[in-house]
Parts: sequence; C-alpha cells; structure tokens
Amino acid sequence: MDKTAWIVVTICAIGLIFMYQRTAEQVAAQQKIIAEQKAAEAAANPEADAAPDGAAGDGAAPENTDAQVAEAPQVAPNIPLEQLRLENSEAHYQFTTVDGGIDTVTLINHSAFPDGQVVLNEHGKAPIGGIVGRNNVPIAPINFLATEPADGKIVFTGKDEFDIQFTKTFSHGTDPFMMDLEINFKNVGTAPQEKSNYFLHTGALTLLHKKETPLYMRYNWCEDGEVDQIATNWFKGGGLVFKKAPKDVLEKSLDSMQWAGPSNQFYTSLVIPDQTGPARVWGRRSPVVLADDETQATNTHFALYGGVSVPDIRLAPGAEVTHKFQLYTGPRELKRLEALGHELPEIMHYDDMPLLGGMMGLIPLISTTLLKLMIWLAALTKNWGIAILIITCLIRCLIWPLHAKSTRTMKKMAKLGPIMTELKEKHADDPQKLQQETMKLYRDYGVNPVGGCLPVFLQLPIFLGFYKMLQSAVELRGQEFLWVKDLAMPDAIYHFESFTLFGISSINLMPLLMAITMIIQMRVGPKAGDKMQQRIFLFMPVIFLFICYNFASALALYWTGQNIFSIGQTWWMNKRPEPELVKRTPRKRMSLEDMKRPTGPGQKPRKAKKRPPRTGG
Repeated sequence: MDKTAWIVVTICAIGLIFMYQRTAEQVAAQQKIIAEQKAAEAAANPEADAAPDGAAGDGAAPENTDAQVAEAPQVAPNIPLEQLRLENSEAHYQFTTVDGGIDTVTLINHSAFPDGQVVLNEHGKAPIGGIVGRNNVPIAPINFLATEPADGKIVFTGKDEFDIQFTKTFSHGTDPFMMDLEINFKNVGTAPQEKSNYFLHTGALTLLHKKETPLYMRYNWCEDGEVDQIATNWFKGGGLVFKKAPKDVLEKSLDSMQWAGPSNQFYTSLVIPDQTGPARVWGRRSPVVLADDETQATNTHFALYGGVSVPDIRLAPGAEVTHKFQLYTGPRELKRLEALGHELPEIMHYDDMPLLGGMMGLIPLISTTLLKLMIWLAALTKNWGIAILIITCLIRCLIWPLHAKSTRTMKKMAKLGPIMTELKEKHADDPQKLQQETMKLYRDYGVNPVGGCLPVFLQLPIFLGFYKMLQSAVELRGQEFLWVKDLAMPDAIYHFESFTLFGISSINLMPLLMAITMIIQMRVGPKAGDKMQQRIFLFMPVIFLFICYNFASALALYWTGQNIFSIGQTWWMNKRPEPELVKRTPRKRMSLEDMKRPTGPGQKPRKAKKRPPRTGG
C-alpha cells in the first residue's frame, strides 16, 4: 500500500484502540466495585470459602451468583459422576447432577494455550442447559437423579418446591458440537402452577489467553435474523463523553428470539429454542484467572455467561408440557454454522467494524468469500500459510490498476512540489488566493489531488474484510508455517521471564518483519508532501508494530506478504518511464459565431434558436 493507504489504515487502527482502551481510573474503579461485591458475598455467606466447588454454604445466596444446590447432589445407584458423559469424535460432554446439565465441553481437536485442550464452561457457575433463575437470582434447590448414559442419551429427573417435575433428556444432535435438549415439565402437585422464572444457562466463555482484548468477549442474541451483542467492557460503564455507571446484568426482552449466548474470538456457546418466539435473555460477567497469566492477576479478565427463558409454564394438577432446545458449544466455523441454519453464521460478526460497520454488507461479503477461498487453497496446498500468501498475491493483482494509478498521481504531485513551494511563499498572507492558485495549478497540469486517495478508499473494504476474517478464523488455530507454531497466536520465539513493556513480554518475529518491509516499501515508493510529512510517515512502521505486535501471526504474515509484493510492484513501476508533467492547453470555449459555422462539407450553418422575449418575473 502507498502512504495514503497507511494513513487511512492507521487512523482506523488508532480509532479501534481508542475505543477499547482502559484508563487507569476505570480499572481502579472496576476493581473497587468487584472488591466490594466480594466483601458483601463473604459477609452474607461466611462458610462459602470452605464449601467445595459447585456447592453452596449455609448462608443466604448472594444475588450476583448463579443458583447453587444447597444439598449434596443425588445420583442413581452405581453411576459415578465421571461416567455421566457423552462423547463423539469432536467433543466430550461431562454432565453434572447439580442443576442437571453439561458441566464442561472438551473440544478434542482444539488445543488450548499454553497446553491441553479447549474446555468450554470451565469457569461456569452453572452447567450448560441447567435450570437457573431470572437475572441470575437463585431459585429453590433442585436435586436431580441421572440415568446411565445409553444410545447417546442421558436423562435427569428432579422436582422443585412447587411440585413441578423436570425430566431433561440430552442427546447428540445433527452436528458433533450440537446437543439436543428436551425438557418435560409436569405438575405432580394438587394445585395449579404458573411459572415464568425458569431460564436455561448458556454456559460461560472467557478469553483463550491473556493477550487477547475484551473486544472479542461478547454476549450475543439473534432476533428476526438480526444479531446484536455487547462486549464485556459494557458492564464496566465509563464512556468518552457521558460517563455511565457500571452494570451488574444485561436484560433483554425479545419478540422473536432465535438464539442467545456468549462468544469469544473463536468459540461460542448458544441456546437455540426449537420454536422462534418471545423470550427474555440476561447476561453477566465474573472475574477469572487465565491459565497463561503468570501473575495470577484478578479483576482483569472476565467470563461471560447468561440465561435464556423457558416459555411460561401454566399447568393444572397432573398436566405436563414439553419444550425442546438445541445447545451449540463449539467453534465459530462458517461452513458448519451455515449448514446448521438458525441464522448462526451471524455469530461471525463480520459487520461490526468500529465506525464503519459492515459498509452496507460489503465487508461480510468479502470476508466470507476470502474465508472460503482460503479453506479451498489450504486443502489444495496442504498449508494454511501458503494459502494466505496466495490470497495476498491475488488481492494485490486485483487492485493493481488502482495502485498503479495512485503511484503515477503521487509522482506527478511530487514533481509539482517546487511550484507549490513557490506559491506558498508568494501567497503566504492570502490563504484564499493560495487555494485558488493551487487548484488552477492542478487544472493546468491535469493532476487530480484526490487521485492518490480514491484508489485507497476503493481497496479499503478488501483490506478490512481480509483483516476481519483472519482475526477470527478458527481454522488457523494450531496451524504451523515456517517457525510459526500457531497462525492464530503471536509467533513468540522467546519469552522474557520477568519483563513487560507496554504489554510486550516476548520477541515476536513476524511483526518485526512486517515493520522492516514497511520501511523498505516507503523507501522505494514516491516521496510526497513536505519534509515534515515525510518524517511523520517514518513513524508509521513503529505505530503499526506496536498495534499489531500481539495480533495473530496470520495477520502479520498477510501484511508482510503484501508489503513484499507492493515493493516488487513499486520497483517495476520505477523502471517504467516517469509520467511527464506537461501543462495542458486550455480548451477554447465555443463562441456563438463558431456555432454558426458549418461543421462539415455540404452542411448548412446552424441557426440560432429563437427564444421568446422575457417578460420578467
């Protein structure tokens, strides 16, 4: 890309950072609030620390925690908890009798960082598909009995204090990451019951490693094919102009909900009702400690979780009703989500670029097209890094005419530099006259001042679409290229043991190569602007190095590849004859006498059209 392109991309990147950065005051306020909440919980439940995970103490349950079972969970005879599991070639589903749901989902073929396998709902306060209350308010304890898993099914049975019996049947769905859930509600008491506070827990997700930004942690919901979401930073409040107070819970009432649940950069956990209709959703966050956080810092990373309402229950004595759901707990793979339907591909969020959105659907179209092309090329070449480089070359060839035109325009602008300097000195005290003379200079020499910028804006959607796709392509996780061990992670070749500077704690080689190729690209490219502007351009590689240092190495690979390709294009352009700066002869305007002359042999002179006299008005 040329200098103008780097300016545009730099502005976008800086805007991205500015929108999501934390100030010291916000972090301090956030930590104070969470500390106060923990103190209140400890005062309300002094024996909670001594209770084992998944069980509550004797004190009253605080409002900001999931419903906990006070009594020890009951299991059918001779069925240990570790046997309450279903599995397939892609996932292991570990169940629990506490709230009767999926305790964790282990993704067999997806590696975690720094080691192990990806585990969803690892930090959950309730199981996926478990019965919880409205806005996380605890409901009465429910003791579930479990049947032995058989034929890909497992059944839980329990009864609440209102004599409503729950029979929950979990079974494998149409996809390895999909679990079908059927819940039968039966009134086994003697009085009619009406309940509207039953919610299914969506499960909890958090960041995969500490260097990810909260931008990727979101709580999502889909209504009538339109997806909305909030990032985890939404809960802390703040704001650039109008300060907002921190929030404990997200609440939404939807007229036609299709699904809801949390997501991170590569994975999601969604509850999908069998029937689209009115529903309510809530979401919360809780502090967690990530596996790769050596400092074990608290109140800096969070897990997102929530609940989706079950349709209102109205049961006469002996009556029953059944509701069906699907639980998707797996990667955000576009091809897989398209096959499942339910508008699930919208969870990719290709249309939420800061300030730009989806550019009327252009960025999502480019992102999905490039992702499918990358998957096809990777299958063909057997290497994802090579597939990225091939796509980079294809993109550069596609925008080659725009790049060539922009380069020629910049060269003409550079040749006009001495004349522009004279005009500035001559009309230093008259800005209006300077502007008039400048525009006249452009007209005389046939130079379009926006000729170097327009091609950049035309290629910007392609750049943003590829950037957005590479940042969340789960297919790149664990894929190697040269020295890069994981294209979805920074390519750290050395980690500092006790040193961190501006978030940098390792030597990442690919971003360094990206910065070096940027410097070379600027050296061989045409020089435009005055000396001050050229000095500013020299800082752009440093700015981009800082912005992209901890990004996925796939993005740095793309940037490095396109820089090298652009250097080759610029070298070839420099071998061609320089564009001549020739003053154009002004076109003579046709006079009335010229219009009356014959335009060719045998033609009569044109007659002026008679117009009626003006009568005023």
